[in-house]
Amino acid sequence: LGQGTYGDVSQYPIENIVVKKNKGNFVEDDFIKEIGIYKLFKDFACLPHFYGFYLENKEASFTLEKGTFLLSDKKYSIGMTKNIAFQLVKCMKLFNSQCILHLDLKPANIIISIPFYEEKDVFDLNINQFQTQIIDWGLAIFDYCPKTYNNKDFGKQTALWRSPEIFAFRQYNFKADIFSLGIIFLEMYIRAGKDYKYLLNVFKSLEIPDWFLKNFLNFSCLLGVKLETVVFFKKPLHKLIKLFISKNIMKDENMFKINFRDMDYPDLIFKNEESKKYDLLNNLSDDFFEKFFSENQEENNFLDLVSHMLEFNPEFRYSYDDILLHPY
Repeated sequence: LGQGTYGDVSQYPIENIVVKKNKGNFVEDDFIKEIGIYKLFKDFACLPHFYGFYLENKEASFTLEKGTFLLSDKKYSIGMTKNIAFQLVKCMKLFNSQCILHLDLKPANIIISIPFYEEKDVFDLNINQFQTQIIDWGLAIFDYCPKTYNNKDFGKQTALWRSPEIFAFRQYNFKADIFSLGIIFLEMYIRAGKDYKYLLNVFKSLEIPDWFLKNFLNFSCLLGVKLETVVFFKKPLHKLIKLFISKNIMKDENMFKINFRDMDYPDLIFKNEESKKYDLLNNLSDDFFEKFFSENQEENNFLDLVSHMLEFNPEFRYSYDDILLHPY
């Protein structure tokens, strides 16, 4: 069925189970940790049912309920994407309450389980008709001080969903997972009801594409500073991020292909000293920003939510409670 960092996954359709087995001649600690999470939290609805594990000498495996399909396999209505997003946030809030960070959230690690499955071109299910579940907890860590930034293991998260602080090799906390969710929500919303290969299915290389760093994560072309500096700006960037998404991604559906020069910023911003660019941009009037946004209130609410989830400085990034209380 697939290969993970530490194991191979096989499916048994008749039994509706998957079995993950370790690779190599020894059992990685992360493989044991993943077994522990499934066993300890086996009653959580947002995890697939855990049947058990086998562990002896150099061999290890565990068995899970298969689920109906991966998030990246089907098309969904806007309404269902909102329900999926809500369930994902509730799930991660629950794990955050147990001091656990996932650190590899992406569409390929999210499954949709539907008790009474019927194939559809576009799925449009109510929130009580399916369950969103998160898999592949091998990179998870335990963070016993979630309000601080103490974690230093930077070999986490798949590049296209990686938070700026991990890119910049800065200490991080649960807000790193929230950034990944923001990217996933943006993908789901833009591609709702359409044929779309999620980013991981398009880019198989483990290397970070240059265009990705230069465009989406690297605001330095606009602000004149390095990524490390952007991560720790002392003011929120969500207005600029919302503008960035609205003007580029929402218009042509071409993720991350950005030209900031085409965004009608006043010339004085590009002619000014680098140190002043941020203040000039952040203090632009609301009228300047509003002309780029949709008249659709639902879409504006979505843009507002995602832009707060994608704040570069994690101190300003939304928490799970903030997301759940947002009007969207």
